[in-house]
Amino acid sequence: MQDKITTRERIVVVFDICSSSNILEDLTLTDNLRSFNILLNKMDNFIRNNEETQKYFCYKYLGDGWILLFQNSVSGVDILDFLNRLCKFYKVWFERLIRTHLEHFPKVIGITFGIEKGRLVCTKFNDKREYFGRAINIACRLQGAIKDNDVSPQYKALMSNQVYHDYFKNINSIKIYNPLKAVRKLRNIRGEENYICYKISFNKTMG
Repeated sequence: MQDKITTRERIVVVFDICSSSNILEDLTLTDNLRSFNILLNKMDNFIRNNEETQKYFCYKYLGDGWILLFQNSVSGVDILDFLNRLCKFYKVWFERLIRTHLEHFPKVIGITFGIEKGRLVCTKFNDKREYFGRAINIACRLQGAIKDNDVSPQYKALMSNQVYHDYFKNINSIKIYNPLKAVRKLRNIRGEENYICYKISFNKTMG
């Protein structure tokens, strides 16, 4: 008997560590991979410890990033506050654990985000809860497209037009995050036609 398929509306936040391949190669050459492992564990602990209060579920670790599924009831202010704190947390521990071990410093250091919302299918594979749906695909594509036409993509988020207007446009403090309308071509999405989205930056809020 097949498991019953259920659907859930969620806000999908995908984020990724910039230049992770270059960082790992450098740390491998200097035999300092343990430092990156410690950094990842600290990031994962921070994410897991904030799940309940921030109304999200840490769905998946991707090797150099994570997928978070926020409840629809979360406010845009709370999302921005959490992502801002996550950026600060990463920056502090990167400086403490990684910087001093690098022989070659990458041009882009930080994390980047892709954000979309929509209905996800929840199912089980090998007794493990899994999700799939367009919102996850879009969020992943948006995260990967931040660097297009931007030489300094670190600590920035690219989100769909819908998410921006539903959760962020009317926030009093949104100007701090320098919201900009953007156009991207997302791989395998809508025939790779122009996709309207919005970019925000956490750089000014990080001190």
